[in-house]
Amino acid sequence: MEIRSIGVAWYRKDDYDVLRGLFADGLNLPLTYEAWEQQANAFSNRMADRGVVIRKAYIDPKTFPAWCQSRGMKIDAKARQLFATEFARRYY
Repeated sequence: MEIRSIGVAWYRKDDYDVLRGLFADGLNLPLTYEAWEQQANAFSNRMADRGVVIRKAYIDPKTFPAWCQSRGMKIDAKARQLFATEFARRYY
């Protein structure tokens, strides 16, 4: 049986408000960390029910802008997705 895994951008509570302000699309995220966490955990549980392992790719507001810049990307959902995907690939 092949184990599938995906990377998911994950945030620390202390960084959440800063990240929402940093992301070009931050207004699309839930207003509070707790609301975001509830959604993220629900998604993780649905994936686990399908046999998918979630790799939490924590985004650091101090280093993520430089990571995006080094790839010529906006600081947005597309960049977060690529960051999480690259993080998950490190396991395989």
